[in-house]
Amino acid sequence: MGILIQMLFFVVILTDMFTGVVEHAVNIGYENTVNRNRKGAKILAKTQRIEKADIELFPTCSYDLETTGLQGDFGYLLVGGIKPFGRPERIFRIDEFPLYKKEPSNDRALIAAFVAELVKYSIAISWNGVRFDMPFLMTRMIAHNMDIRPLSTIRQLDLIFAARYRMRLRSNSLAVVSEHLETVDKKTPLTGKVWAAAAAGDKEALGKIATHNIADLVVLEEVARRLIHVVDLKFTLIR
Repeated sequence: MGILIQMLFFVVILTDMFTGVVEHAVNIGYENTVNRNRKGAKILAKTQRIEKADIELFPTCSYDLETTGLQGDFGYLLVGGIKPFGRPERIFRIDEFPLYKKEPSNDRALIAAFVAELVKYSIAISWNGVRFDMPFLMTRMIAHNMDIRPLSTIRQLDLIFAARYRMRLRSNSLAVVSEHLETVDKKTPLTGKVWAAAAAGDKEALGKIATHNIADLVVLEEVARRLIHVVDLKFTLIR
């Protein structure tokens, strides 16, 4: 009888231990789930869908930069374009500002004018803007001791992600997507010589780059109009 009681006591102890382990595992699982949900909430706070109605209701533009290089500490801005959705574009050229005559590579005034226009919009459509245009712009602003925080109110709609994750094309370039969608307007190619001449102060070359910029903006808007009907488009907050 004594042996039986000891065995029952041992079983009760094992059961309590197992229950405790299970409860601990459940609690850990719950905490992990909560942590994942919190992380998910943070991500969702930065990335949300943009509906067609948003573009129609909120101030929306397409924007594009033409620069002398890919890095903001070596390159500088030559031309910046902003096209309000459904309206004519505004083009900002470095040679339009007085400082250009003395310091042709100083883009401070150009950056200031471009940003003053860009922050008027709630939604900014771009092509690779999240990884290039906006970081480049902020790098140049910081170089000129400009406050980048006003940009944080803008919702970026970078259409390259739709090409990258919703389509399988030979390239994720705007030119290839435009060709695939058979847009009315097309991008205009430029040679390396034009870029070099523009960086050296050739106004005719700068004019060609400005024309190229306008074409990009028009094509970008048309691609946005096409994709927003058939693809979930998400915006990214500028951080």
